[in-house]
Amino acid sequence: GMVSEGNLPRGQLVTTLYRLAGEPEVAEPATFSDVKAGRYYTEAVAWGEDLGIVKGMTDDTFSPEGTVTREQAATFLYRYVTEYLEQEAVEGADLTAFTDGSKVQDYAKTAMSWAVAEGFFEGYGDGTLRPRASLTRAQMATMVNREWGQMGQNYLRSLFALGFQAFLIMVCVGIYAVLVQDISVEDDVSTALWTCIGYTVLLCFTLFKSSSVAKSIFNAH
Repeated sequence: GMVSEGNLPRGQLVTTLYRLAGEPEVAEPATFSDVKAGRYYTEAVAWGEDLGIVKGMTDDTFSPEGTVTREQAATFLYRYVTEYLEQEAVEGADLTAFTDGSKVQDYAKTAMSWAVAEGFFEGYGDGTLRPRASLTRAQMATMVNREWGQMGQNYLRSLFALGFQAFLIMVCVGIYAVLVQDISVEDDVSTALWTCIGYTVLLCFTLFKSSSVAKSIFNAH
C-alpha cells in the first residue's frame, strides 16, 4: 500500500541502510523497472540489489514508494548485518511464542526470529507479532540506532578517547620532564635518584591509567 504519515517507504529503509554503510560506490544500476534514475533511493536500491540485501516485490519491480512491512524490514536488516557487515547472527527467538508467529512468511522466518531475539521487535500487548503490519518510523529508528548507530558512535568515541589519551600522555610527560629537571643532584645523589624513580613510577602509572580515563570521559568501550 501507499505510505501514510508514520510509516516508512521501502525506498527510505534501503536508503537508510545505504547511508549506514557509508554510501559506497555503485557499480551497476538497479534492474527494477520502477526504480527510476535520479530519485533519492536510486543508488541505494542498486547497491542493495547488487549485494543481495534487497529483493523486489516481483522479479521486475521493487515498489520503492510502497510501505515496508515488519517482516520485510527484518529481512533487509538481517541480510545487511549477515551479508554486508558479515556479522554472526544471534540465535533466533521462538516465534511460536506469539499468537500469530506462524503467519510470518517463509522467506522472513529466520530474519524475524533474529530481529525478535535482538530486541528490535517487541510483540504487541495482545501477544501478536504482526509481521505484515507496516513498519513505523519509530520502529525503524529503534532498529537502526541501537546496534549500528552504536557501532559507528563507539568507533568515533574510541578515536576521540585515543586523541585525548595522547594529549594526557603529552601533559604527563611534560610535567615529568619539568619535575626531573628540578631535581637537584648536588644536594644528595640518593635522594635525587629516589625522587626520579618516584616520578617515573608515577608517570608510568598515569600513562597506564590514561587509556581508561580517556575512555571513561568519552564513554567508549
